[in-house]
Amino acid sequence: MKSCKNCSTTFQEQFDFCPACGARYIDFRITPKNLWEDFADRFLNLENSFLKTFIAMFIKPEDVIGSYINGTRKRYLTAFSYFAISATIAGLYSWVILNYFPDYMTAGSEFFDTGPEELKEKQIETTSNLVKFMTDYTAVVSFLTIPILALISKVVFWKGKGYNYIEHFVIYLYSYSHIAMITYVCAVFAAFALPPNIYMWVSPVFSLIYLIYHIYILKRLFELSKAEMVLKTLIFFIVGGILLAAVMALIIIILIKIGFYDEIWEAARQQAEAAKAAKGS
Repeated sequence: MKSCKNCSTTFQEQFDFCPACGARYIDFRITPKNLWEDFADRFLNLENSFLKTFIAMFIKPEDVIGSYINGTRKRYLTAFSYFAISATIAGLYSWVILNYFPDYMTAGSEFFDTGPEELKEKQIETTSNLVKFMTDYTAVVSFLTIPILALISKVVFWKGKGYNYIEHFVIYLYSYSHIAMITYVCAVFAAFALPPNIYMWVSPVFSLIYLIYHIYILKRLFELSKAEMVLKTLIFFIVGGILLAAVMALIIIILIKIGFYDEIWEAARQQAEAAKAAKGS
């Protein structure tokens, strides 16, 4: 008899999988060969749900998302499993950028070339810290935008298929996870290939790709005509713009409250006083 190492259930010797929990029975040491076999089985196997989900999110995303919402959850990866993979890739992206490309944190500093030197340095330092924070917590920051997108989507498609707020959340959990996997991998390659002053434009380009992909998913999921797609996109931007302005205002207030801009304001005050004193003399 065998004993399952996961749930301790005993079963017949001829069984390779536990009949209680479904876990595979493993009685050998880890070697490079079986480690590779496990990786290939989980991620490269054509029958694997990850590969099925990844391909389907290109050609028929409505099938992946619709299946999950409607309760069919064996054929494709679940929304949170798919997000977990994308979050891992986002973490690797952050690690590579922060450890191998620290200069990218100050890319775009030429925009601060005007004004007093001390104030310019404070602005660059503050911007660099903010970019570093956003890079270090890429997955968290992106995940926090999903509830906002779901809220906008619920307003825009309030009659569409009768989806509730959580079901709209699932839509963006899938779409973000999918496009994030692609863009973060491409961003790492771009970091090795492009100088900082050009790499800084990678993010806007990826944001545009992200937007186009969302429109593509919503068109297929809600079966929109071209006219409906244009109209819904415009409404999405209007509602999203209002909500984004409110969120940005809240973020700025929080940053002010925690003193994020104190050094910049202090430097600006000192420069203003110095300029006033120079004029008086």
